[in-house]
Amino acid sequence: SVLFHRLNGSEHGGATDPKGRITVETPALPGDSGSAEPKAGVVCTTYRAGEALISWCEHHLGLGFASLLLVFDHLGEEGERALAERVRCRFPGRVTIWDGEELLREGWKELPSDVETEELRRLASGGASSYAHAARQTLNASRALLAAQGKLVGPHGLEPLDWLLHLDSDELFHLEGTGRGGATLAEHWSAAKAAGLLRLRYANHELLLPHPPGSPARFKLNPRLAAARLGAAGWRELQAHLAMSQQDRRPYFRAYHNGKSAVFVPAARRAKGVHGWEVEDDGQDRSAFLAGPSVLHLHLPTFAAFSRAYRAKAEAPLLDATQRPFPPSPLEEAALAVALTEGESKAADLETVYRETTHFRAEDLALLEEAGLLLTPDLSLPEPEG
Repeated sequence: SVLFHRLNGSEHGGATDPKGRITVETPALPGDSGSAEPKAGVVCTTYRAGEALISWCEHHLGLGFASLLLVFDHLGEEGERALAERVRCRFPGRVTIWDGEELLREGWKELPSDVETEELRRLASGGASSYAHAARQTLNASRALLAAQGKLVGPHGLEPLDWLLHLDSDELFHLEGTGRGGATLAEHWSAAKAAGLLRLRYANHELLLPHPPGSPARFKLNPRLAAARLGAAGWRELQAHLAMSQQDRRPYFRAYHNGKSAVFVPAARRAKGVHGWEVEDDGQDRSAFLAGPSVLHLHLPTFAAFSRAYRAKAEAPLLDATQRPFPPSPLEEAALAVALTEGESKAADLETVYRETTHFRAEDLALLEEAGLLLTPDLSLPEPEG
């Protein structure tokens, strides 16, 4: 049988809900697409992923995803065009590539003109800002959903899918076994369908930095799982002791901690932000935040990647507080403040911010390990480029 562990509560009061355990008997059910197994795909908006994108594709196709859809955010750049061509040649017929700049120019014309979508279109033109990037990701995912439903034809079309997962190119989907949501993708999706679930959100774990090249990668356990493991009070006490709350200068997670999602395509309406999906409402709770499988997040793994990202953000149009769809984190504010300055010390100052916001002392790491909050998954990760 396949056992799903639901998570409930917030990062401060999360718990693995005993009443939320879902056991589904195997063998798995066939998918709706007429094949022996459910068909699933991944949509991903990518920029400057480099050769690691080849490894990303190999990983997900190796797991059994039927197709991958890559939206190149800046396909007009020579290096991005060359990378897209290498991907096409390496994975013929299995990876679909869209030109994100073309979609931006055309305004994602296949999508509706409701208030929410129009606001995303407005934000999408904001260059490298976090808000603009998230808007483009959301619009791309909604358009990918139309393709997965067979509503787009020609070079932008996809073979109809049963499930669609939204990931970034620095994220890897990670199966954790039959007792944690399925040992194979077929087992996982079939069990989710049999359990009546339409939306699945997966806990994300963030790469522990620094990560020396060639060494086993370790990941920090998702805050919701940390709170479930230590109890709400124990988790808050550990955060305070190590000064690693999300509002501290060196947070436990530097990026998001609310997971990434997949949706049952026939019931889906559109993407809801970067992390969720909207489905047809039948009055029943058909969603679950799962403790496994999970998403491994290789967030800005080197100083070079960190510096490049924040220098680009600094060149993007600035929005005032009333126009921001979500507030920036203290880490982002600190890095942007440095990136917006002029002078010879900018590079050194940015590196100081990077180290201050990623560095855990040896005694901190020992405490995290003792608390069971560091994971070392059994898989090889692509080495990040400079």
